[in-house]
Amino acid sequence: MSWILATSMCAYGQSLAPQAIPPVDRTTQLDGTTETVASGDQLQVNVEDLDEVHNLNVRIASDGNLDLPLVGLVPVDGLTIAGLRARLTERYSKYVRQPVITVSVLTSQSRTVSVVGEVNSPSVQEITGTLTVVSAITKAGGIRPDAGPKVILTRDAKAGILPLPGATVTPDGHSRIALSLDDLLAAKAPENNISLRAGDVVSIPKGSLVYVIGNVHRAGGFPLRSSGSISLVEALALAEGLSPNARSQDAKILRLVNPGGEKRQEIPVNINQILAGKQADPMLFADDILFVPNSAAKSGARRTAEAILQVTTGILIYR
Repeated sequence: MSWILATSMCAYGQSLAPQAIPPVDRTTQLDGTTETVASGDQLQVNVEDLDEVHNLNVRIASDGNLDLPLVGLVPVDGLTIAGLRARLTERYSKYVRQPVITVSVLTSQSRTVSVVGEVNSPSVQEITGTLTVVSAITKAGGIRPDAGPKVILTRDAKAGILPLPGATVTPDGHSRIALSLDDLLAAKAPENNISLRAGDVVSIPKGSLVYVIGNVHRAGGFPLRSSGSISLVEALALAEGLSPNARSQDAKILRLVNPGGEKRQEIPVNINQILAGKQADPMLFADDILFVPNSAAKSGARRTAEAILQVTTGILIYR
């Protein structure tokens, strides 16, 4: 009986004995970023229960080392924040049992992205917090009127592959993808509005143009956006309409026979019939030219009317 009781007490004592709980390595809990630190970055380092490293501001030296109290020089160049915390934990474990370490990037010379092309203020921007494709374009002053329909996003080989379907890898290892600018700005494809990494380049090329020349109020080239085409009536509206002496029934679309060539075919269009809804509104494509000729009869009549007006005005003034 006593043996049974002793055995039961032993089992009971084992059940109440404190169990060894593996320590939680909080230094390996990622903070959601894969960005790395580099020389020139200003960091704030805090080690709990260690007054010598309480919210300490320190800069990574040009040789990639941090000079910290008690542990001296620590090589950190190229480490992620999580990797940096892990390395400091290893060093400060000699002074604090299971040290809890936090690291913040105050300023970074290495965490920058470039926004170039058809934006109002091309710039190099520092990544503070989260910087998305759209927010980078916004910080660059937004897009110019002649911006094309695409955003070209390029990521340096050292930063990994762009996490987007359709991204390609260049021969030098960079990752690249073309995204729809209109869809991004209209939030139609929020999955493409990814967070940028250090070294990323956001490029907005100039758009293809169609040209309206001749007897319109504002001749010039007008950019095509996402559709890659524009109707004749839309192009005419961008040119602010026909001038009074336009021979609109004899207009022409001049279209390149071969892309990059010089020879063009002439496509006659009757703008009067199109505006009246009696003919279909044709589409204009990249490098098309809409030419609206001059009406000699209208010009002559207009000059006669101006002469009569001048004479009449002179008589009225004389009287």
